[in-house]
Amino acid sequence: MKNIFLIFLISLLSFLSTNAQRTDLIYSAEKLPEKDISKCELEILTNGNTANVGINESFGLFCTLYDTNKKTIAHTIVPVKFEIENIILTSVFEINNEVVVMLYTYDKNIPTLSRYIFDGFTGKLKNEEIILEKPAAKTLRIVSEKELMYRVSSEIVVQKDPNSNYYAVGYFDYYAADINKNIEVIHYSPTHEIVSRAYLTHPDSKYLRSHYVALYVNGGNSVILSTFLYNVEKEQESCFYLSELKAGVANFRSVKAAIETKFYLPAEAMFIFNKVTNTLSSHTRNKN
Repeated sequence: MKNIFLIFLISLLSFLSTNAQRTDLIYSAEKLPEKDISKCELEILTNGNTANVGINESFGLFCTLYDTNKKTIAHTIVPVKFEIENIILTSVFEINNEVVVMLYTYDKNIPTLSRYIFDGFTGKLKNEEIILEKPAAKTLRIVSEKELMYRVSSEIVVQKDPNSNYYAVGYFDYYAADINKNIEVIHYSPTHEIVSRAYLTHPDSKYLRSHYVALYVNGGNSVILSTFLYNVEKEQESCFYLSELKAGVANFRSVKAAIETKFYLPAEAMFIFNKVTNTLSSHTRNKN
């Protein structure tokens, strides 16, 4: 009987503790949401404000900033210079109470990455800049059916270090004529200055193709890149590589990361940082 009472008491205390720690969700709106929004993202800032960033099909980019009481501080509209249907909201994150927005566009088949910086206290636009622009692809090579899973004309990836305000931009061009020019990485500081920038030199001449898989920002020290190298003609000839671009250095250092695997299975990779041991591990696989 005492055991039953003890179990009941522990359950009651756990229930009260859970409810005491539960956050109340309060939904409020001063007007109806924007119409014709193709995509939007919310970012909760360290100062307590909340930024709602999105693309509106009628006028372009907008940033609505709310205070801690969910009241609107500012609703900033930024007309864009590109066709709305060709714009992708790539990334939204906070650095030093600023809202950083990355827009990827391929207007007229020209890959372009634009960076917009909004003030986290006023919601006003502080800076707008094109940080990456590539020439339009002139020729497309024929690919096999099995290679179609990797066939993307271009891809831009923005990755922020979760433990710092450093971030990186990676660009992958599947149709680059020079394999040493198909992957480029730019490492940025918290003040948006370039720490390092380089193309990935193809690490192994045995493989004729390479593809971007994953990117990890190691604070201000380096950027680590995972790539998948393969040959179309021989299905068993493929493997993963890890490449590191250190701060202030103009080239990557590459090492083979996994045994040879099957090319025709989609390649995946994940970086996991262990704060206790201060180590970074890479997990790679071919998805069935």
